[in-house]
Amino acid sequence: MATVQTLSRLNRTYPGKDWTVVLDFVNDPEEVLAGFLKYYTSASLPEVTDPNLIYALQVKLDSQDIYLDSEINAFATFWWNPKKGQTHFQLQRLLQPSSQRFKVQYRDAFQTEDKTAKDALELFVKDLASFCKLFEFLCQIFDYSGDSELEKRYAFFKEIYPILSGIIREGRSIEDIDLSDVRLSHHSIRQRDPYQMVLGGGTVAEFPPSFGELGSGTARDPERVRLLELIEQLNLLFEGELSDTDLVNYAYGVRDKLMENGTLRSQARANTKQQFDESDELRDAILTAVEEQNEVNSDLARQVLNDSRVRDAFMQIIRDLAYEGFLKGA
Repeated sequence: MATVQTLSRLNRTYPGKDWTVVLDFVNDPEEVLAGFLKYYTSASLPEVTDPNLIYALQVKLDSQDIYLDSEINAFATFWWNPKKGQTHFQLQRLLQPSSQRFKVQYRDAFQTEDKTAKDALELFVKDLASFCKLFEFLCQIFDYSGDSELEKRYAFFKEIYPILSGIIREGRSIEDIDLSDVRLSHHSIRQRDPYQMVLGGGTVAEFPPSFGELGSGTARDPERVRLLELIEQLNLLFEGELSDTDLVNYAYGVRDKLMENGTLRSQARANTKQQFDESDELRDAILTAVEEQNEVNSDLARQVLNDSRVRDAFMQIIRDLAYEGFLKGA
């Protein structure tokens, strides 16, 4: 299935893209052919996505004792109040009790080396993102308009997710992952023997329902987890049809601009993470880097510069990446 997915991703439409070139599949020709034959004749969905999955995930999240119903309701009252503008600081104040509760639990898990508790908290944050994605998907199929609790949690989870993800990134060991030195050094194109593959006579492919195993995840390799968390954050933050690679490259492109700033490097190495985040020079440098990246991706730059919610969340992501990079000497 991975081979079929690769080709379908290459063929996705995008403004300005009017061609696709598949250089090569490294698989054995027979494996490639077998992969396509499965879906060539027809494909079916024997089971539908269960609309009750969202409720099961809600129960799981509610049971973690990270947020209170009163905090959800207070946030929702402010969020849907048409008479009151939603400022960043007001939203942060409403999210602060829950995020502080999570921070204390995560810090204690680190200090006591309680891996079970730490993994459970990291999985909780992953489940927040899963809830948001599932709710967005199911709302296109099912009518949840009569359930205000789901609506309130969706809005609350989407705002608090970047904060809790930042706490996790800050708490982890600085040696867990280092992608800052990854650079393309060279590439090679070689002619391979042509192979004729004939499609026909495939079986009916049956796909499992979407989100079928939602909320059943377990802790994984820290390096991969952190990269996936970054991808999740960026996907929740930005609108559009950009690939995960494009989003990550854009974020690291902005980060790399900051890495050229000697003053910021000195500040990062001489101050705590919180002190570094509060630097006025850092904020100005991020905005300048975003403007310079306009040539790389004008749509993402526009979203950052024109939407205060996107701008605040993206700037926090870049602060985290930059601080980590400076301490590692990237």
